[in-house]
Amino acid sequence: RNKKYSIKELITITAATIMSLFTSIAGTSNSDNRFAYNAEMQDGKVSAIVTYDNSGKYLTAKTRKQYTYDDQDRVIRKEVMKWNSDKQKWENYLCMDYTYNAGNTVLDMKIWKNCDSAYVQSQRMTYSSISGNATGVDCYTWNKSSNMYELNDNYVLLSDYTANLLADMK
Repeated sequence: RNKKYSIKELITITAATIMSLFTSIAGTSNSDNRFAYNAEMQDGKVSAIVTYDNSGKYLTAKTRKQYTYDDQDRVIRKEVMKWNSDKQKWENYLCMDYTYNAGNTVLDMKIWKNCDSAYVQSQRMTYSSISGNATGVDCYTWNKSSNMYELNDNYVLLSDYTANLLADMK
């Protein structure tokens, strides 16, 4: 059975997931070896992953993903920056803020706006456990004129994805 996932089915990346992803990426034998990765660790957790383009003579920085954790070792922010080769510095691109509640997990995606020098609301997804075998997902888009989120899609995943949304460090 082939299940198709949309971009809206983002799942919180925990420290363990980040490390397993990094390990599998680093261990994968890509025939073209286009990208190289460097994980930075702090207090036993991944604090950042830098992606480099390996297609030229030298490695070229592409993206930097920084992770912030709460006191329960759950990711509460993933910030993505792009390398500006002209200015020779990292520039903000987007961030994802995670809020863990008793009944659901909320993912707020924000896009960096240079003119505001700040992140601005873009999308929100809420993940709620419906039963042991289902997760409800509500997808919202930020409406600038009303200054609030508007529901644009919702669906049920026939699997309990909420277990993946919480950072259980075992």
